[in-house]
Amino acid sequence: MTPLPPKSKILLLNLPGKRLYVRDYYCSKTSKTNYLFAPCDLLLLSGRLAANHEVRLIDCIAERLSDEKCLSRVSELNPRVIVFLAGAVSWNEDSVFLERLRKLLPETILIGSGDVFLESGEELLRQNPSVDAGLLDFSSDDLVTYLDGGAANNMVVREGGSIKVLPVRRGAYEKFALPIPRHELFMNRAYRLPFLNSPFATVLTDFGCPFKCSFCVMSTLGYRYREVKNILEELSLIRSLGISNIFFLDQTFRPKRSDNVELCREMLGRNFRFNWICYSRVDVVDEDVLVRMKDAGCRTIIFGVESASSRILVNYKKGYTIENVREVFSLCKKLGIRTVGTFIVGLPEETEETCRATIELACELDCDYASFNFVVPRAGTVLRSQAVAMGLVNADIRVMDQSGTFIAMPTSHLSTEQLRRLRTEAIVKYYLRPKYLAKRLRSLSSFQELRENAYAAISLFRNLLA
Repeated sequence: MTPLPPKSKILLLNLPGKRLYVRDYYCSKTSKTNYLFAPCDLLLLSGRLAANHEVRLIDCIAERLSDEKCLSRVSELNPRVIVFLAGAVSWNEDSVFLERLRKLLPETILIGSGDVFLESGEELLRQNPSVDAGLLDFSSDDLVTYLDGGAANNMVVREGGSIKVLPVRRGAYEKFALPIPRHELFMNRAYRLPFLNSPFATVLTDFGCPFKCSFCVMSTLGYRYREVKNILEELSLIRSLGISNIFFLDQTFRPKRSDNVELCREMLGRNFRFNWICYSRVDVVDEDVLVRMKDAGCRTIIFGVESASSRILVNYKKGYTIENVREVFSLCKKLGIRTVGTFIVGLPEETEETCRATIELACELDCDYASFNFVVPRAGTVLRSQAVAMGLVNADIRVMDQSGTFIAMPTSHLSTEQLRRLRTEAIVKYYLRPKYLAKRLRSLSSFQELRENAYAAISLFRNLLA
């Protein structure tokens, strides 16, 4: 494309939606408990783009903007480029809105990010002439290269009358640095998590995932991790903004032990005094690592447990055992680190017996929060190929939602209605235990935490009934 002049106005836009959509990091879904955090696609791009251009942000989901209010605000800004975030969970709405946006601003360049572009970007551009390009790696500098008129990778672009898929480059355990994101643009108190006080900042210290879970799209992205010095620069900026809470959005927080130790040591040594939460795996932490993480400010860890079936864990290449799970959850309880367990309902081999065993395991682990999610056969995963071959899902499926507003596929043994009933049973059985309710109330340390937990609980059961 023709190089973009310096200081051009670029708008980062999280499209409006009828529901509370979480669209970022190639894994779009509907928020089950009204949790919401800064969309990391747009967050990471903000630093790169701000180096040479004037960057603005409209997060229609966080601000609860209607289509009309969004269009009015965009029209006032009249940006040269709009980088928007769309999702498979909301694409039926997104595509209609983009048509309206194109009619409003016929000369503006529209570039999308999100799972729908990663899964079928070429087809989307062919079917949606409103969109000029799709970005397939928001952590890279390819968007800046493209806007500068250079030879970019990791994009699908419209050039004249044709559509081109530019080479996709996936890192294999590579180190990288990025311009510090413009967190001040994202200081919105509408971002909330039930287990972290607001305001909080969202931070990504790596991209992709080094593990090979065959149901997860992250295993298809390669893996690149940021230099500790680069992360510390970002954390220093966040602290200067008066923010003391952080959500590390990495799929596994610093999975390499030496990287974990180094970052925690530096955070502690610089006396940041952050309270933070992260995702991890039971096979990458032990008591020594957990102690270091807690000393550095870690308060809650989200672990993927997935299933109580050892066979399912092996089939989907999870790499750990149920005993590993029990041991690490016990260690966290001993050390006073809160835990969130995530569980999957509806993998192709799932039976009523395996599902009920998973519910029992969740109750046994007695984590502080449990998240029960439906399977989504995302493009590029082994699960997708398996589900198509088994006749459980159509090859062209695009719209899906792991949170449960609809179910993408049955299993070989259970219908979608049976899966819905079992997921409902799991949530009710887990959260309405007298022991759990008493523990939850005892653990609340502030009025804000009480309010956030009450709000999350009401949202969870309201969405469940809906």
